[in-house]
Amino acid sequence: MGNKIKQKKVLVGVIMVMFFCVFMKPEKADAYALWNYWLGGSNKILRYNQPGTKHSLQVAHADIHWNKQSPGTIQRMDRAANVRLYDVNKGANKVGGVTSSGNRTIEFNDYYMIRSNHPYKEEFGFMIATHEFGHALGLWHSPGSKNVMYASFGPGVVNNLPTADDRAGLLASKRRW
Repeated sequence: MGNKIKQKKVLVGVIMVMFFCVFMKPEKADAYALWNYWLGGSNKILRYNQPGTKHSLQVAHADIHWNKQSPGTIQRMDRAANVRLYDVNKGANKVGGVTSSGNRTIEFNDYYMIRSNHPYKEEFGFMIATHEFGHALGLWHSPGSKNVMYASFGPGVVNNLPTADDRAGLLASKRRW
């Protein structure tokens, strides 16, 4: 009788371990808050137009690096775009970029994108483009200062590439839609 009880306990333990391994995989992401919108289409592809911006190098960087996190997530498609890109000049007192769900746009602040005397011009431009595309993909700000979705930037806080946390946030966002 004692052997059967031990066998049942072992079986229950094995089943519990299997359950946690299969169904309870923790995502290794900072506590990502997700936007309440996704600017991509129902096929989970963000299509953007580029004629409205002169920052094609930075946009291409963002496109390539988000697609490395989840292939086929972003496409340049001028005629069937669901997001429009624009340049604005809002000066130093404003943010580097703005993503808007209402009019489905991403605006790049030229002050930070092309300012010739800015010591981190290229790095900031790449980070801003990647960060704003992250918003369009449904990500809010990350608490991790090494993540591209971190809320601010400056000397010592420049990350141009999505991290594992950013990727986990993207995949969580895609599962919602």
